[in-house]
Amino acid sequence: MAIKTDGVEVSRTDRAKLEAWVRSQTIAHSLAVRAQIVLGSVQSESIRDLTDRLGVSQPTVCLWR
Repeated sequence: MAIKTDGVEVSRTDRAKLEAWVRSQTIAHSLAVRAQIVLGSVQSESIRDLTDRLGVSQPTVCLWR
């Protein structure tokens, strides 16, 4: 079963993988940030909140949402 919020849908398996990426000490920082954007979007975090929290630009958040 997938989790869907604000048009962003992530399966439970994919969500687990994204959460593992965020916790990983060895994954590239860019991949961890992308995972945080997707996970934040699933939790209905606004674009502005994501840009402020993660220190990325609005176009970057929009791209990965």
